[in-house]
Amino acid sequence: MTSEYSPSLVDRTSLGSALVLNQRGVMRAYTALWLMGDTLAGAMAGGLGGRLVVSVGLPESGSSVALGATLAGAAFLGIEAGPALIKQALQASCCDFMVNNLDEALRILKNEVRKRRPVSVGLLGAADTVLAEMAERGVLPDLLTCAPAHGLPAGLESFQRMGSVLMDFGGLVDVPSTVDVDGLLAQWSTAEGFLETQWVAETTEALRKLDTLLLARLMEGDRMRRHWLEQGAKYFRRSMPLTREAWMSEAEIEALRRELGQEADVRLVSDPDAKPHSNLHI
Repeated sequence: MTSEYSPSLVDRTSLGSALVLNQRGVMRAYTALWLMGDTLAGAMAGGLGGRLVVSVGLPESGSSVALGATLAGAAFLGIEAGPALIKQALQASCCDFMVNNLDEALRILKNEVRKRRPVSVGLLGAADTVLAEMAERGVLPDLLTCAPAHGLPAGLESFQRMGSVLMDFGGLVDVPSTVDVDGLLAQWSTAEGFLETQWVAETTEALRKLDTLLLARLMEGDRMRRHWLEQGAKYFRRSMPLTREAWMSEAEIEALRRELGQEADVRLVSDPDAKPHSNLHI
């Protein structure tokens, strides 16, 4: 990569097959990161602007964290030993830049952290080496995680002692004092009375109508859920099948059912893990 950076420097048409992301996984990562961002020292309500999120690894789960972080407003750094997964993340628009060393990564990240703008950088390198260099240079992630199937790199616990919050998306089960993401989301959703819902539309026009109706159900002050719907609608507008994941209360679900009436081009899938083309019509 040259000293100047721009999306045009990456030919995304030549990167092979795109990484297929699970919208539900992205929503869960986004929500967990937003919730933890609100607990950080000096946190400002309304997302992760000005925060640094680091993940060791960029398989599907790591790419979900990358996209969830940037949708929540964070600057994200994903560390991968090989280029293939970074290139897949680039093509899937989970990652904005691929760089070969920490200097290049920090030049991009520091600028966007200062401006409180989201950006995602994939760094090609060995995790142990990169984390050691980050510690030596005083680069402290606000939130830090390790994707499943990656061996635990040295130095994670030292970052924890320095103030980084370690989040377990499935790859840090053996590290004490990490935030269990599944537990965090279960506790939050139970306290708020929210369910994970998946809505399926037959046409793009129906999906746009669904997004409008979903937003209309939420209060203006509900920044996290509103922001997810607004940003998710932009990113997943071309995903097939046409689905929208959302956290909703039972009252909101019933109100939306009534508003949609007998329209057959939008339906609710009762089980988010079920196949999108369920026979459950609204």
